[in-house]
Amino acid sequence: MMLAACGPRPSDEEPPPRGGAADHPAIAAVAPEGVVEAGPYTLKVKPGYVYRCPGRDRTAAQVSWKVTDPGVGEKVEVLVYGRGESEAKLFTRGGLEGAADTGDWVFEGTRFALVKLDGTELASYVVGGLACGE
Repeated sequence: MMLAACGPRPSDEEPPPRGGAADHPAIAAVAPEGVVEAGPYTLKVKPGYVYRCPGRDRTAAQVSWKVTDPGVGEKVEVLVYGRGESEAKLFTRGGLEGAADTGDWVFEGTRFALVKLDGTELASYVVGGLACGE
């Protein structure tokens, strides 16, 4: 039996993501949509949160990025860190603007990092978690 409060909210009612962002200095302002804008670097994760309900504690997300700094080169990578993990895995590699969909494996605390090919982190976003009743 699933509680109605655990269902997805319409996109215009998405609450801000919570948790973990203050621990990562590369993170600029975190907006309700799961957007990080750090100067010429934009990283978006939608949705930017998951619910802490049984069966709703993970989601598929779309990760998109845009880099307007010409000094970065022609390609960037998006790395993913599991909750509490310090070693990253390559999620995707692409041009200075792009998007990629995850599978249904994004949990609270999953961190996405936009990096130059030399490994320099440009922006980072940590997926937040919401209680079932929020």
